Amino acid sequence: MICLMTERWIRPGAYDAFRAAWLPDRHPDPLVRAFHLRDLADPDHVVSFGFLDLDPGGWAALRADPAMAAVQSARMAAMAEHVERTGLDAVFAVAEEVPGPAA
Repeated sequence: MICLMTERWIRPGAYDAFRAAWLPDRHPDPLVRAFHLRDLADPDHVVSFGFLDLDPGGWAALRADPAMAAVQSARMAAMAEHVERTGLDAVFAVAEEVPGPAA
């Protein structure tokens, strides 16, 4: 499992426009689930992350796909006008899942 995570500070009042720009026409098939988190103290501080059912080799193959690269490039350009700055922007391999009592 791969987790993509990006921390952003969006322009004040731009969350809805940012979300519209973030949403692709079609999610990649390996996407399991994605989340957007908004900081309770600063709702313009947003962390987005998604889980893809891929191993590192599958992630490398997806990144190398020219069609996927074009989709991602267009999404990043569309989001850029709503983003003041970006913090963490990384790809992680999920090492383990720890379910809690509510699971």
